[in-house]
This record gives sequence, C-alpha cells and structure tokens, in this order.
Amino acid sequence: MSMSSRQFQEWAAYYELEPFGDEWLRTGLLASLTANANRNQEEKPEPFTPQDFMPVGAVEEETTEEDPDAGWKRNKEILSMMAMKKNG
Repeated sequence: MSMSSRQFQEWAAYYELEPFGDEWLRTGLLASLTANANRNQEEKPEPFTPQDFMPVGAVEEETTEEDPDAGWKRNKEILSMMAMKKNG
C-alpha cells in the first residue's frame, strides 16, 4: 500500500486538527460497548463510558462544547476543505 506526498500532507493536517490512534481510547470504547450490551439497566441505569475502562491519566479529559454536534460539524468542514482543494 502506498500514499502520495499530497495524501500524506492531507492526513498530517487532519491529524493536527483531530488526533486519532489513541490505543487506550479504542480499548475503552470496545470495553464500554461490551459492558453496555450486557449491562443490567435496573442496577446501573447510566451507561458505561470509554473512560471507565482506561487507566487514570491515560487520556486527557474531553472539553465540553456547547454544541453537541460541534465535532461532527468540524469534521465535515475539514473534509469539505480537502475535497475543494483536491477538485480546485
């Protein structure tokens, strides 16, 4: 598998805006998914979060944004900019 220099630069820019690849976060996500699928909702009404399954201090705490869709909107803007640059 290969990647052009331009593709690498685009992914590097995307990573600067939205870092990805945190192993603890992926592990916590899978563990919380499994735990929530088997959770007794009467005994534990609140769902588990990925942070419940990570070592303390493994991942920086998320900042709460006023708009719950802000992350999705930001990703959409980034992808739109990348598409415009590729087509333009």
